[in-house]
Amino acid sequence: MANNTIGTFISPTQAASNLLAFFNDNKLDPNNPTVVSGHILGLTKIKEFLQKIEDYNAANPALPIDGVRTYQARSVQTINGSPQTVDDIFLMPILSDGTDLYPVYPETTAAKVTATGDDGVILGNSRPCPNLCGGGA
Repeated sequence: MANNTIGTFISPTQAASNLLAFFNDNKLDPNNPTVVSGHILGLTKIKEFLQKIEDYNAANPALPIDGVRTYQARSVQTINGSPQTVDDIFLMPILSDGTDLYPVYPETTAAKVTATGDDGVILGNSRPCPNLCGGGA
């Protein structure tokens, strides 16, 4: 299966059921403000991310990006004026051969491309929800 066909749109009912299963299976209290169950990435940044993918694909038609993998992570971010360690995610472009665009996974040894003079095409530094969704920068 090609990466570009993975995923389906789900109903709000299915989304609620899936989220409830996450809480139940992990014995988490959805009312506990320290429980991270979601992440926000801004629409402007998502559009920039997609444009970087389009630009990459225009320059690399032989091995284009055709999917996005979400990794769980932990990062230090300045939130409300002070550094905080937070649960995070980042979006990694996936090439049509199924490999990550950049070799960030532990023990990965070979990169398909090298970023030149920019931060690459990885979108991260999300805001964890519900505890920091509305937190100021």
